[in-house]
Amino acid sequence: MRGNKSAVNTVAITPDGKKVVSGSSDKTLKLWDLETGMEIFTLSGHEDSINTVAITPDGKKAISGSSDKTLKIWNLETGTEISTLQGSNYSVAELAITADGKKVVSALKNETLKIWDLEQRTEITEVNVLSDWGYELVMTPDGTKAISKVRDQNLNQTLKVLNLETGQVIFNININNYWASALGITPNGKKAIAALYDSSDIRFMYTDKKPPAADKPIIKVWDLETAEVIFMLSSECYAYTYTDNINYVTAIAMTPDGKKAVIALDDTTIRVWDLQTDQEILILIGHDCWINAITISQDGKKVISASCDRTLIMWDLDTAEEIIFTGHQNSVKTVAITPDCKKAVSGSDDKTLKVWDLQTGQEIFTLTGHRDSITQVAITPDGKKAVSAANDRTMKIWDLETGMEISNLPSQPYKKAGHEKSVTEVAITPDGKKALSISEDDNAIIVWDLEKNQAISILTANLNSVHTLAITPDGKQVLSGCRDNIILWDLETGTEFTFTDNEYYVRTLAITPDGKKLFSGSRDGLTLWDLETKMRIPWIGCGFLINKIAITPDGKKAIYDAYNNNLNVWDFEAEKIIFTLTGHEKMVTSVAITPDGKKAVSGSSDKTVKVWDLETGMEISNLS
Repeated sequence: MRGNKSAVNTVAITPDGKKVVSGSSDKTLKLWDLETGMEIFTLSGHEDSINTVAITPDGKKAISGSSDKTLKIWNLETGTEISTLQGSNYSVAELAITADGKKVVSALKNETLKIWDLEQRTEITEVNVLSDWGYELVMTPDGTKAISKVRDQNLNQTLKVLNLETGQVIFNININNYWASALGITPNGKKAIAALYDSSDIRFMYTDKKPPAADKPIIKVWDLETAEVIFMLSSECYAYTYTDNINYVTAIAMTPDGKKAVIALDDTTIRVWDLQTDQEILILIGHDCWINAITISQDGKKVISASCDRTLIMWDLDTAEEIIFTGHQNSVKTVAITPDCKKAVSGSDDKTLKVWDLQTGQEIFTLTGHRDSITQVAITPDGKKAVSAANDRTMKIWDLETGMEISNLPSQPYKKAGHEKSVTEVAITPDGKKALSISEDDNAIIVWDLEKNQAISILTANLNSVHTLAITPDGKQVLSGCRDNIILWDLETGTEFTFTDNEYYVRTLAITPDGKKLFSGSRDGLTLWDLETKMRIPWIGCGFLINKIAITPDGKKAIYDAYNNNLNVWDFEAEKIIFTLTGHEKMVTSVAITPDGKKAVSGSSDKTVKVWDLETGMEISNLS
């Protein structure tokens, strides 16, 4: 899918799997038809890069988050803005919509999460995660928990699992000397996944010195009930070694059945791992730049990736066939797929989101309204709405049926239930009623009521740079990936548990569909955790940093990004990459899988969106 003038930062798929919305650094969003690959709408209105986008469960609205510190709600049927959610002084980095479509959670770049009521379009509550750098959050499907990554001033990271009802930390996952580069949660909310890498390599990035030879990244899966590692992927499954031998996981996700992990690497590839066999089963190659986000369809057959190559690509996890969605004018940062597998939503640095038809590959809507890059997008369980987060410190709720903005969750200081900096991530609870958001520096996770469009609670704890969140499928817990650990939060009691056996910055998390295991992506690859025992599960993984990962709904495959502009499809049973999806000209920035698991949609810095056939590994469409 081509058409963006800058990197595609975010992407989301409508619940019916027919459309996808992408957001770009060109300040616009685009709605694409996944069947034709054609652009349906261009959504304009943001004043800065679009960082994130999410679609409501009914598929009628999309919410985008931007660097202009706002969220915008779009009507996906008309392609018009419904509302702008304001109340932050920081960019919206991530967002997610609750399963009931009533709330959206936005993450700001000041480490604050905001929860918005999508009906009232007001902030419900705010969570201060007490950190100086936040990137990502993931929520359980039921919206009761979220996982965020936080770091301290010494660049040590922790994953925090939050109770979205009480705002309390359930537990922390301590990843020690590692950073988490990506977070994901399985569809059943029982497991979380994160990509981890040696934090010493990151410290060298802040100096003029070159880092020592780096250990390969690992991917871990945690049990969100016990915070124990139940699986770890650490083999050298990368196809390209980045400068100084550091390979980063940029995104991570698991299939709904928890059997596969999808990992995006800084070599622009996406790797799919079979978590049962510890084998890489697929390498998806097609992006030409960093992959910002990945999302998996509810059927686990497709994954969509968003990249700074300005494209979205939808991949078939069985065949590795791809469809490219183009239309963003800048890097695609995030992507999400509707539950019915008919649509995908992408968010970009062009400040727009785009809704795509996954059957035709055509753009349906372009959602505009954010004033900065979109950092994250999430779709409500009914596929009718999307919630986007952006660097404009706002989150927006969009109607995916009309393409209109429904609401703009306020951008204001977190003490007033808003984010002060960019919202870096947002996640929606499985009932669609709440959303969780984190921001760059305000050290809080904000829980939003998506019906009232207002914040209802704030989760605060000793969070160190929350980078990512993952919500368990039952919605009772949330995992946060931080600089040096993972924290599990009980959303009902507010208690927290820290996973201590982690060494790298957690960049992504994914929970297996049964909610029993957690994958974490970081500098050293993927780590598998047992969420009941909260202990690591030894396994062979890929030795590179993973930023984004998505898992097919059946849990059999995972798609992840890499630095060589490709995506890899991993078969968990075969324990190997079965496809490498190639075609993007720049780094892949995001990916999503259709609910039926047959296709994937990717966004890239080459300004395109691609749709991939996950059964053949072939490109299906290039949306432009």
